[in-house]
Amino acid sequence: MNPALSSLQSALTRCKVDPRKSGMYEVQLERAADRYHCDMDLEDRRAELGSRVSYKELNRFKDALRRGTSATKLIKRWLELDPASHEFVAMHYKWQTGVALSFNDLDLSLKPDRDTLHSAMNGATKWLGNKPGHEYPIPLLDLVRTAIFVYETATGKKPGVSSETTIAGMNYTTPLEDLVIATLALIDKHDLAFDGYRSLIRAVIKDKRHR
Repeated sequence: MNPALSSLQSALTRCKVDPRKSGMYEVQLERAADRYHCDMDLEDRRAELGSRVSYKELNRFKDALRRGTSATKLIKRWLELDPASHEFVAMHYKWQTGVALSFNDLDLSLKPDRDTLHSAMNGATKWLGNKPGHEYPIPLLDLVRTAIFVYETATGKKPGVSSETTIAGMNYTTPLEDLVIATLALIDKHDLAFDGYRSLIRAVIKDKRHR
């Protein structure tokens, strides 16, 4: 058996997961690990595009949408954007709506279409503005988020992390921490110390609270 899968099974057992549901959670986490690799490829592409996209240019387009600029002028502005901007916005549009962006299918005289495009633009500019401050790649946070979701669903308990000052010692790990460590082993990520895993979990929990 794959050592990573063996570790995952042990972590689920320590979480006292119902054995009848353990296989289902394993599959869910394996699929999340597979999605991580795809998302990292997209993140690399997004970073490449982001280096060519003008933050100010997209912000000006957003402002034009918000001000109620006519559809004719918006189409003209869109055509003047760099092709990288088109692809960058389309990427965020698909993540938000689940469908590919076809600008020609949008009717920018209609508020719903304008709002949807504005939301995609907002996601794009937010990513560009926050890029230097990202401590962890978004796909990595999403993978840990899935592990935490499995933990909450399987145990009915709120997620938490241990303290370095615990009586059990700094190398003690909670069942949740074991599950996250085993999940990250599925993507061959073994480069974090115990406190590094805890910091990653805290980042996801903090992000969840602010959503």
